[in-house]
Amino acid sequence: MIGHVPYALSLQRQVRNMLSETYHLLSHALHIRYPATPVHCQSDRVLIPNSLSLKHSAVFFEYVIVNGKQFYASQTVGWNKSSLVHVVIPGPVPKDAYGEVLEILQID
Repeated sequence: MIGHVPYALSLQRQVRNMLSETYHLLSHALHIRYPATPVHCQSDRVLIPNSLSLKHSAVFFEYVIVNGKQFYASQTVGWNKSSLVHVVIPGPVPKDAYGEVLEILQID
């Protein structure tokens, strides 16, 4: 645990282009999460008027602190120690899910 920090990003950051797969997955996730604010990849044909063009660049971070626990981005730091996570997916029957934090990024 790192004190009682609810949320913080590492001071080490780097601006770079997202991998193509990450870029398209992010566009799709934003479309599902915010259907009233459509976005499209810069290389895609605009299908919805007023759709926002998603930049290919992002700010990448080495780690994030969530509720006092530090998680590293394994693709950024080159190892997966402290990048494995357990989450509970809410629902009528909550489900446990496990994964690895590959990247931590911020977009404009």
